[in-house]
Amino acid sequence: MVDTAPSDDMTARLGDLLIRAGLLDSGDLVEALQVSQRLATPLGRVLLAADCITPHVLDAGLQAQTLVRKGLSLRSATEALKIAAEKSIPFKDARQEVDQRETVESPIKRLGEILLGAGIANRTQLDQAFIESAGRNMSFGHTLVEHAVLSPSILTVALQQVDRVANGQVSLSEAISNTREAHGIWTRAKASIKLSH
Repeated sequence: MVDTAPSDDMTARLGDLLIRAGLLDSGDLVEALQVSQRLATPLGRVLLAADCITPHVLDAGLQAQTLVRKGLSLRSATEALKIAAEKSIPFKDARQEVDQRETVESPIKRLGEILLGAGIANRTQLDQAFIESAGRNMSFGHTLVEHAVLSPSILTVALQQVDRVANGQVSLSEAISNTREAHGIWTRAKASIKLSH
């Protein structure tokens, strides 16, 4: 999964990444930067000499920095750096873990964003369905249908919109609008059927 970043993320510095990941505090960074400039020594070496970070964290931080400059999002790099440090695993393994997590969570998150934006579900309903679906090994969407938050037809429409956003065919706001419109048509049709009976 390719996770690109805005151009201002591409200038991420080692110290910033370490702070974002919670692996270094800003006071230590300021001191290390001063020593680094005064001695004309790379920041990483100064941080190691001061026992602010381990060689493993330095290596992971440098890899994260390189990948951010190549387009990896600052958020993904920071999460992977944090995981690499916490689990003492190579940065590339931590990155794969982040990518796998995002691959699983992304469609669910997008479906929730679309339903929330379209006014079909509220945050509480989405949170409850997410928790229940994980506990029952049932899909998030089908849990929402089971709780009558939406109809199977609207679930189908919303899932189609999730795919269209993922494939770049529509923006998130267009997907929300399309789903809202379909839900409106479905709601009016349902009301019309009730009136005719």
